[in-house]
Amino acid sequence: MNLRKPNPLATPACSALALSFLITACGGGGGGGGTPIDPPQPPPLPPVVRGPETFATAAVVLGQPNFESAERNRGLRVSAGGLANPRALALTPSGDLLIADNGNNRVLLFTPPHISGSDAKLVLGQPNMESDGFAVTQTRLNNPRGLSVGDGKLAVADRKSNRVLIYPQIPEEGFAPIPNVVIGQQGFTSSTPDCAPFGLNQPESVVITPDGKLIIADTFNSRVLIWDSIPEPGTAPAPSLVLGQENDRSCEPNAGRSSPNERTLFFPLGVWSNGQQLAVSDTLNSRVLIWRTFPRDNFQAAEVVLGHSTFTNTTPNSEHDGQGQLEKPTARTLWGPTGLHSDGNSLAVGDVSNNRVLIWNTFPPASFQAADVVIGHETFDRRVTVDEDGDGDPDAPTSRNLFAPAGVLLTPDALIVSDRDHHRVLVFPR
Repeated sequence: MNLRKPNPLATPACSALALSFLITACGGGGGGGGTPIDPPQPPPLPPVVRGPETFATAAVVLGQPNFESAERNRGLRVSAGGLANPRALALTPSGDLLIADNGNNRVLLFTPPHISGSDAKLVLGQPNMESDGFAVTQTRLNNPRGLSVGDGKLAVADRKSNRVLIYPQIPEEGFAPIPNVVIGQQGFTSSTPDCAPFGLNQPESVVITPDGKLIIADTFNSRVLIWDSIPEPGTAPAPSLVLGQENDRSCEPNAGRSSPNERTLFFPLGVWSNGQQLAVSDTLNSRVLIWRTFPRDNFQAAEVVLGHSTFTNTTPNSEHDGQGQLEKPTARTLWGPTGLHSDGNSLAVGDVSNNRVLIWNTFPPASFQAADVVIGHETFDRRVTVDEDGDGDPDAPTSRNLFAPAGVLLTPDALIVSDRDHHRVLVFPR
């Protein structure tokens, strides 16, 4: 599948905006002379729903020779075609797909057209395609979990080295850039976790927004850090904003409170932003928090919660406070959400412990909204790993089921999913 197709809804000035904002935010200016009389306006068009549909079938598998295989590194030695617990995904401007091959301590680049079983064309974090060891150096990686491409750069959340690396150019076939900025450490050879303003503790996700902000899910510190711009080489500026904690030296789950609220976080694993809105997978609170306008203040409250009907519930697969964990999930519940991504219109969330991906066809404007689509199961009330026949027992992998989906990416043509514990990446056409 070729992912190079441009987004027909995007314009140079408005490519980061949601479709629902295009008419108001991107319209032309008016003329002069006299008092204009506005003609009657037609009702706004409904958002364009582009799929995939519930229980969709993947068209392409990467990391495995076919849809029925699920062994780490294809059951062989590490190679250009195998994966081990893949995580984050990112698309380059030229349409190349980057995969955080977490268990092999590397980032792989696949070029289009994407064909099942194909090999990667470039590796970052290893000296060659046959190596999988970890090291703390300028060019090696240790459990890379997060990826983001933006502002002509690549950011990698190098989790077990407690740092985020910034590469000054975007990789492409035949060109592997070397990072020139390290965040969370004083240099490229240290890896100490820290709760200080400049420190990180096992960061899982990173985003470079279209307007150049840098956002890091500082997971083990239960906070999200935001810089107004990417730090320059050799500098260590404090973040501009801290979410989830009352100050930049506090790192307790739920800000030290006995229960969460609309301001706190507990082990955030995923973050997404277009520079206008912000969404965070608040994983151990089994919820997604959304700031409908980009935060301006430290410890700012989120406006929307998904997964629960209130901001104080922490129970997985529980709709209401005091309800307890439901025997079966619903279209409104979550259990350990991780990766999440939006194309400015739809929102996709990897609901890891329910072995599914949930899709809201329009970006949720209010709390406790039900998802519209489920990938990985035929109905919303299933959670057993790869239970395609619905008998409650695990099945063999197929082109439609999932085992702990950790990363999601919405492109104009596809939903791409890191099917973590099947050691593969699936591409679902839209």
